[in-house]
Amino acid sequence: MQGWSRMAALTILAVRLCSADSALSPARAQTTSPSNSTPAAPPRTETVGKVTLTLVITGLAGGETEVEIRPGNGACTFPTQVAKVKSTGESFVRVVVKDLEIRSTTSSRDCSLAISIREPGKPERFTRRGFRLAADASTAGQSMTYYLNPTALAVRDSGTPRKVK
Repeated sequence: MQGWSRMAALTILAVRLCSADSALSPARAQTTSPSNSTPAAPPRTETVGKVTLTLVITGLAGGETEVEIRPGNGACTFPTQVAKVKSTGESFVRVVVKDLEIRSTTSSRDCSLAISIREPGKPERFTRRGFRLAADASTAGQSMTYYLNPTALAVRDSGTPRKVK
């Protein structure tokens, strides 16, 4: 037992001598100053692009339907777009948003759209669509077309399984 106590005492003495030596050494004190240990923040990248969005919506009931397009994530910013469309008896309705200026603050240039469809007398339908902005901002712009069916969105949101034939 006494052997263990002596070894512990020698270890404590060695640690104290080493720490006292490093406290007295001015060269070591300069290299470990807190101002030198703070890493520089990485530069923030931002990509801006003009996008033309086209939504082709099928299966709308009669009446005026409101379609809202807003950013789907925090790294993608643009003004919220709201369009009111009337179903004229055709099989589809087309919503076009031209020259929408979108900013992405991620290095991957990914953006996400949150699309809400509000039909009269029906619950709101919601979906997300994603895309990647072009790396070269000097291009004329991007064109994206998304096809939506509110009935399929309702089945997905209700949680009831579909019948397989």
